[in-house]
Amino acid sequence: MHRVACLMSCAVWVGYAGHLSAEPNPAPIESAPSTQTDDRPIEIIQVTGTRVESELADVSVPAQVIDGQALSERSPEVLTDALRETPNVHIQATTVGQGSPYIRGLTGSAVLNLVDGMRLNHAIYRSSPNPYLALVGSHMAQRIEIVRGPASVLYGSDAMGGVIQVLTRKPEFDSEDWKARGGLDARFGSADLSRSVYANLAAGRKDFGIGAGFSYLATEDLRGGGNTGRQRPSDYTMIGGDASVLWEPAPDHRTTLDFQMQRQPETPRYDELVAGFGQTEPSSDLWDYEPLERIFGHLQHRMKEVVPGFIDSLSFDAAFQQIRDDRRTRAHESAIENRERNRSRLLGFAGHGVSHPKPWLSLSWGVESYFDTVSSEREETDLAGGLSSSVASRFPDDSQMNSYGAYANAQMQLGERFEINAGIRYSHVDTKIKATNATSATEIHLDDVTGSLGALWSLGSGVRLVTNLSRGFRAPNVFDLGTLGARPGNRFNIPSRDLDAEVIYTIDLGLKILRPRFRGEIFGFGSIYRDKIDSVFTGSITPDGRDVVQSANLNRVWLSGAEARVEVDVRDDLQLRGHVFWTWGEEDGANGYEQPADRVPPVQGLVGLRWAPWESLWVEAFTRFAGPQNRLSDRDIRDPRIDPGGTPGWATGNLRAGLAVGEHWSGTVAVENFTDASYREHGSGIQAPGVGVIATLQVRY
Repeated sequence: MHRVACLMSCAVWVGYAGHLSAEPNPAPIESAPSTQTDDRPIEIIQVTGTRVESELADVSVPAQVIDGQALSERSPEVLTDALRETPNVHIQATTVGQGSPYIRGLTGSAVLNLVDGMRLNHAIYRSSPNPYLALVGSHMAQRIEIVRGPASVLYGSDAMGGVIQVLTRKPEFDSEDWKARGGLDARFGSADLSRSVYANLAAGRKDFGIGAGFSYLATEDLRGGGNTGRQRPSDYTMIGGDASVLWEPAPDHRTTLDFQMQRQPETPRYDELVAGFGQTEPSSDLWDYEPLERIFGHLQHRMKEVVPGFIDSLSFDAAFQQIRDDRRTRAHESAIENRERNRSRLLGFAGHGVSHPKPWLSLSWGVESYFDTVSSEREETDLAGGLSSSVASRFPDDSQMNSYGAYANAQMQLGERFEINAGIRYSHVDTKIKATNATSATEIHLDDVTGSLGALWSLGSGVRLVTNLSRGFRAPNVFDLGTLGARPGNRFNIPSRDLDAEVIYTIDLGLKILRPRFRGEIFGFGSIYRDKIDSVFTGSITPDGRDVVQSANLNRVWLSGAEARVEVDVRDDLQLRGHVFWTWGEEDGANGYEQPADRVPPVQGLVGLRWAPWESLWVEAFTRFAGPQNRLSDRDIRDPRIDPGGTPGWATGNLRAGLAVGEHWSGTVAVENFTDASYREHGSGIQAPGVGVIATLQVRY
């Protein structure tokens, strides 16, 4: 009865859909027929939810966009910081230099991350919060698109809570003559004394462009709010580079080649190095990522009007990604130091097409395959004697995870007011865990057929009623099956050998409102999450006091919630914006045991007012807030990052302003958390920044 009440309560929320300006889109897309009427403004296009270019108001899929202007104004230190002001997304930061987004109560490998259409998720992607999205350089992003709810029809495994796609900038020019442009972005933040710079240069003409960029970031220890002081050690550095080539060899043909690199040479795990809740001593005396690194290369060819009237566009992609997740650790008061070298090498191929066989029908279809190989080794050094030896690695070396998929999705405009969005996908996943000295080899072969169905009714006057029923799945990866070693929350993981896929079913119902001075959105959703892969306490404890855990398909989780956002143009130069979202989770265990679901974020949101008296000047004030989260699972209560009594609610006050001087100079100044509130975002391992000034300067030529 309580679950029914939770779902019914979704109907009382009100909200908004973002009003953003459109930018050139590098994704493999083709436009769908628009149902735009004269009584509403045009919203920015999105491609992630349907793989067909569509206005946000014209599809049933719950989606949102952060455009380049918003990214520039927020001036994030790392990419995940840009999501903190985004509706319906909660960010947990276990330590500095990273962050894990939660969508509809799910995170980690239950949320799929993409870069220009290719998977960032890999075979050692963790089910718990992870640092990998922060290894995509924020300066490279042209915009970020977010889809809420399962999207496994279009993207396969992992797309259960939603999809976050980063679309990167390309060296595009519209002149027949050769042109050149460049830029320099500098940023300073006082809370962690961070200094960063990004320089880029591009040259080209209408049919050819080439560009490159370089970034550098250095920080000191982060100061928390109130009496927290500097949190030591929490300093880190990051370097990055990118290059891109765009070539249009013939009309309706376009080839792009991209290279991206981002590296954190030495980043401390702050929560391991200080005593957490329920601890009198820290878990480790040494715990550094050395390094975290992502290298990415992507080749794409797009064609339009391939077969007129039958195939409107085709794209072919080939990409390579290497993730390094190396570590140097030493348990508290131990003389044994561990040095790990862990890598995922992911090779992906994809083909995607769009057809408009009828004026009322748009088809999106494609095939894809990914081949992921994991290498892992670990060395143990006795600091007292100086002797080193190889020991069991975190993952079985040379393990593999290969996936294959084919999908089709249709958008059907049935009359002037009704649209259906339906899709189906077949997926096959092979995961091979190599034998070690302590464990035998194992192979898991999974087949999955999943579907989705959505509908949109235009009620007139810019109001649309939408609903979606979708299924998502996640195949167990090498991390789930083969991990051996320390985990966050004072745990120690041992390998598993028999896991099934996770499955989620979600239904949502919402209203989208798009009027000249009012843009709003409200959604309620409910999900059944089956065969959840989670850590089970074995009852054993390691010599250094960690709980021994093992992955297993556990229980069933009920998730429900409401999402709302609103934007009102009070005057031409004054805009009010706000959002709020709430998630409820309950987990059914063995013998009828029920408890709150693991790590569910509290209710939270934002309210802000923006004044732009001139095109060159804008000022805004806003508050971010979160309610308390006292509904904790047994695992939450044992987690040193979470207060066993619950995470207190909090609110921050923030001011931000921007000024452009001519065509070449612009800058922003922000005072964040000016009340110096001391708070921790739920599940995080470090206190949030105290009062701080962030100043940026941008030069364009």
